[in-house]
Amino acid sequence: MMKNKFKILALAGIIAVGSLTSNVVSARTVGYNINVPGFNGFAKEDGSKYYNGGTGYIYSGSIGGNYKLDARFFQNGTGTSWGRIDDSTTRAYSLSGFTGASYGKLVHMHLSTDLITPVTVNALGEWDAY
Repeated sequence: MMKNKFKILALAGIIAVGSLTSNVVSARTVGYNINVPGFNGFAKEDGSKYYNGGTGYIYSGSIGGNYKLDARFFQNGTGTSWGRIDDSTTRAYSLSGFTGASYGKLVHMHLSTDLITPVTVNALGEWDAY
């Protein structure tokens, strides 16, 4: 009887640690799958994240049709500078320049096509903010 209780407690502990680990990993990055309209179109990633530091990262997995996009972070009406991303780009952005923003606030990611991009472009990847 005592061995069974120990086994149950050990299994419960493993499950608890495993679920905690998966929550930490999933909370770390925000995945995106966005269709960005052509002709200087704009799309905001629906997810948002609280940040507690000064750096945001975009990990671009793939961008359809060999196009390039402009990307930035945005908060409280203020955005970072736009930066170019294409397939498999990792790009860092300083979040310290947000005016009127403070740590622990929500930050979002924006994507935009070029003025001469004639089609909607699909973008897949992840982003994170610290």
